[in-house]
Amino acid sequence: MLSQRGHKLCTNSTSNRGKQYFASQGKCPYFAYVSNEYDRITNTGGIVCLAYAENKLVFDLWEPHLNNYYITEKSVQYTLSYGSPQLLNTFVSIFQHLGNIDNLSKDNILLGSGCNSLIRSLLYCTLNKNDVIIIEKPCYYAYIAMLEALDIQYVFVDNLEGFNIANYQALIDAHGSDIKAILISNPSNPTGKFLNVENVQELCNLAKANNLHVISDEIFGFDVFQKEEDFCSLVTCTDYDNIHVVYGTGKIGIAGLKIAGVYTRNGDIRKAMKKMVSYSQISSITQQLVSKTIDNEEFFTSFISENRNRILKSYTNCKYLLEKYHIPYQEAYAGLTILIDLRDLTHVYTEKNSDDHPFRGERELFDELIHKHGVFLSPGEDFFFDEPGWFRLTFTEDQHAVEVCLERLEKFIEMSENQDTVVKSILHRMHDMWNISDIVFKQLFIPEDLYINPIELRFPYIFYLGHLASFYMLQASSVTGFANFCKELDDFYARGKDPDIETGKCHDTSVDMNNKLWHNYEEIFEYSGKVREVAPSLIRSVLNGDQNNILIQNERVLELILEHDMMHLETLLYMTHCFDINRFIVGDHLKYHAPTHGSTHTPEEFVLVQANDSLEMGVDFDDIKFGWDNEFPKVVRSTSNFYMATHNVTIGEYLEFVESGDYNDPTFWTKNDYEWKLKEQMNCPINFIYNETTNSYRYRSIFETLPIETVKNWPASVSQAEANAYCKWKGGRLPTEEEWNQAALHQPDPDEEGKFYRREYPWGDEPPCKDHGNFDFQMWHPCDVGSYDNASYWGIYDLVGNGWEWTSSYFRGFEGFEAYIETYPGYSADFFDDKHFVVKGGSWATHRQLLRKSFRNWYQGHYPYVFSSFRIVKDAL
Repeated sequence: MLSQRGHKLCTNSTSNRGKQYFASQGKCPYFAYVSNEYDRITNTGGIVCLAYAENKLVFDLWEPHLNNYYITEKSVQYTLSYGSPQLLNTFVSIFQHLGNIDNLSKDNILLGSGCNSLIRSLLYCTLNKNDVIIIEKPCYYAYIAMLEALDIQYVFVDNLEGFNIANYQALIDAHGSDIKAILISNPSNPTGKFLNVENVQELCNLAKANNLHVISDEIFGFDVFQKEEDFCSLVTCTDYDNIHVVYGTGKIGIAGLKIAGVYTRNGDIRKAMKKMVSYSQISSITQQLVSKTIDNEEFFTSFISENRNRILKSYTNCKYLLEKYHIPYQEAYAGLTILIDLRDLTHVYTEKNSDDHPFRGERELFDELIHKHGVFLSPGEDFFFDEPGWFRLTFTEDQHAVEVCLERLEKFIEMSENQDTVVKSILHRMHDMWNISDIVFKQLFIPEDLYINPIELRFPYIFYLGHLASFYMLQASSVTGFANFCKELDDFYARGKDPDIETGKCHDTSVDMNNKLWHNYEEIFEYSGKVREVAPSLIRSVLNGDQNNILIQNERVLELILEHDMMHLETLLYMTHCFDINRFIVGDHLKYHAPTHGSTHTPEEFVLVQANDSLEMGVDFDDIKFGWDNEFPKVVRSTSNFYMATHNVTIGEYLEFVESGDYNDPTFWTKNDYEWKLKEQMNCPINFIYNETTNSYRYRSIFETLPIETVKNWPASVSQAEANAYCKWKGGRLPTEEEWNQAALHQPDPDEEGKFYRREYPWGDEPPCKDHGNFDFQMWHPCDVGSYDNASYWGIYDLVGNGWEWTSSYFRGFEGFEAYIETYPGYSADFFDDKHFVVKGGSWATHRQLLRKSFRNWYQGHYPYVFSSFRIVKDAL
């Protein structure tokens, strides 16, 4: 099925149409950038450009292969205009990787110089003048230029919030047979969203039912960095010939080589396009160079993985900085860019103008950012947003340049005195917490079960639903004077209980410890909802508060509220260990899934960690935006040489201790610990479920019981007393807090012999991302130890995530400790009782913000419900 123009090409006719469609719009901002380009040494005041979606993270992976290329006589001779046989075979491999599919044919592939040239050729060969095409919005600006140059009409479908087949159907219903095609980018530029299998099937079915062409630009297909297993290429649509998939190498670090291919099963389209692509041929040298490199299957497979890893780390770093500087953004899952939301700032510029052009304010903001603040981003108008104020930022540039750009943007926002942008950013983070909270309170239990109290040491779940809202109101209002709208509930749910496990004594609580009368859950949900409604006003009251108040400075009270939520959403789940599994209404997506990572676990492997007489712990008050009182101040301690296990003790290894009978041998327990064990009648850890009939164990995860064999390589989650006993059984002990810090965060300083450098995290200074460990609710259970490449300098794994690591150190304040949080003076001090022990690192349910090097957590040694882990250390003789 060809357009009239495409048919002419098949009959050796040529097009005499020409149109100059890029008219000058004034001086291009790119020229201002190249004449004043930022350099961290020679031009620190220059313009930082994050406007162009280019991947500058992976050249080192390409370089040895590109440098290995030798030019021969054949390299400078003609080859087929639509692609050499070698490069056509290479693109078979590329498309098969893209779609995770086999048996694609090189006969269905045509090659050209870049995706734009192929997309334009496809549009020319599939559509006639005044035909109508559906195109997503926002979209890549060049699509519209192509369509207008070819006199093709277009209608927009809104995809800002993601793909919805009903929106496409509505346009087809409205325009009928005038619509001939659909043009999409998958993944989307600029939103960073992509189609899954269901979306692709819906789109293919719609196209078949209406005899439409679908052109899918998949240039970002190898740049999916979140939920990559869900991405689906349209090359998988094998039962409809009018699907045309375009891929180019421009976004995998070799943009300048300008190579792209189209996969189409429509023979007539291919025949027509063979004429068209002769106008955009790829040089023979380039074809040989790329085919030689990508044909190395081992290299290309590993490259795809490493490219995604690096993009993810850069994206995570960018998100961390955006949140740090209170710049709102939209989550992305693929691509090299992220959308930041400056709509509130844009409105200020719009109001200054009498011009009624809707994007006048955005244009002025864009110009001011470039020429006065040295920040060059892509404006939303270029992508046909409905509303001005969205900007696209490329995060795969030099990471120092990204940070400089966002620092400048933060200062500009502060100078503008526009609070709406800051409020929106903080609300975004709060919504993330509320989403997890809603899963816990609304999706795990039926409402009546919120009144169940699985652990006597805690109140029922209903208390904590009210407590999260109460804490928010009390903390924010106490430093701002914001009026409470329900003081009765604020006071009732102000503070929970954390009694001494042995004596039952407890600090002051806001409710009687044995209280059995609770408010109706509908009333508490309504109360919580009202707190969320007033959150923007509360945030503004903090931003406008008295800067002499230490909790107002740096918005510390808001960070305090956020981190309080983060901690409670984890500790709430500890109670599920004792909740009736059959009463959960949890979906399968939260239950156990087989591991996708390999494991580096080697039993009984120890490494020597060197002594350090200048070990840093804690942090100075002004060095971080917010920290809890026990994190301050920075102190210097010392450690001797010691050996530490490279991996956590596993469930399977702990089971050996239990089945040997030595778990019940008092030799391996302290007197106090053994008395507690006898009192609680413990013959195994609480998560080990013994079956007398089969004389075997199963393991209690939070939502289900699993065969021990399935979870044998998970970290053993036990009390500190049980961890101590195991270590003694193995001839070792638990690490001190100092030893944990040395093993996790310190490395020899290359510039000063005998001194150590302190990392931000065990793996280095990069902010945590999903490849660094199991945390931040990536999964709702532990995973096999050694599943991540996250080793510290010493080669010790999983020091962050998968389970809080027990230490032998009592929880105490550092020298110079001060309970600076006037609204929460007992946060730490109430537990300086030599019964609570420091735990470090974090679990699968720990928010990434709490993984900072100075954060300290603590639990009683006999508290068995923690999402914990432990490892053995031995003295170096």
